[in-house]
Amino acid sequence: MNTTSIQDKIREIVTDYSSFSVSSPAVFSALLFEDDLGFDSLDVAEIALRAETEFNITISDAETGRLDKVSDLEKLVQTKLGNG
Repeated sequence: MNTTSIQDKIREIVTDYSSFSVSSPAVFSALLFEDDLGFDSLDVAEIALRAETEFNITISDAETGRLDKVSDLEKLVQTKLGNG
């Protein structure tokens, strides 16, 4: 799966969860889960679980705790899929 496809899927997951939408992928990737999207740690854990299901990967609690921005999740998924 290429980087753009991963970004698109993650944007879809986050948008479905939060109803927050930004048209620019670069701007969306830079959003902070807590400050920009208003997510708490449980929200980020839910997003990580959805990403695990979507991409058939495992994200540890420690990895989830290090997710500050949407781009952090994108990079983690890319790494897990062998694209990073």
